[in-house]
Amino acid sequence: MAAARARIGVLVAALLISGCTTLLPQHKIPRDEVLRRHFAAHRAAFEKLAAMAEADSDLISVSNRWHQVAVYARVRGSMGFLSDDDLRATHRMQYGPLLRAAEMHYLAHSGPDQPVSFLVWAGVVKKGILYSPSALTPVRATLDSIDENDPHLPQYVELAPHWYIFLWPHD
Repeated sequence: MAAARARIGVLVAALLISGCTTLLPQHKIPRDEVLRRHFAAHRAAFEKLAAMAEADSDLISVSNRWHQVAVYARVRGSMGFLSDDDLRATHRMQYGPLLRAAEMHYLAHSGPDQPVSFLVWAGVVKKGILYSPSALTPVRATLDSIDENDPHLPQYVELAPHWYIFLWPHD
C-alpha cells in the first residue's frame, strides 16, 4: 500500500513539474522553424499518436516524464490516472514509446472531433504542435513575431494538412 501511494505521489509530482517547466531544453519560445524540423523528423510517431488519441474517446492527457507514463482518462464515470494494470490491459501502454519516439513529453485531447495537442513550451503562452480534424483559423505565415500578450490568440501556422504549430494564451 505504501509503495502504491509513493508511486502515485511521484506521478502527481511529475505532472505538476511537467506542467510548470519547459518541455524542450530551452529558455525562450521555440521558433517555428525548430518546430517544423522536429515535426518533419518525427512525423510518423505524431501521426500514430494523433490516430490513437482520436480513437480513445476517454483520453484526456498523457505525460511521459522520466520514462514514467501517466495517462489521465475518464474511467467508469469519473476522471483519473490509470493504474499500470489498466494501462497493460489496453492499447494505452503504446503512448509512452510513441511519445518518446516523437521526443515529446505531453499530449492532450478533449474528446471526439477535437484537436490533439503536443505541448512544447509553456510560459506566458503555450506553443506546440497540433493535429486538428477540421481546419483552424487564423493561420499565419509565422508565429515568431507575435507578442506574448497579443489579445488575438490563439493563432496557427499550418505544417501539413490537419497539422499546425499553435500559440495559445496560457490558461
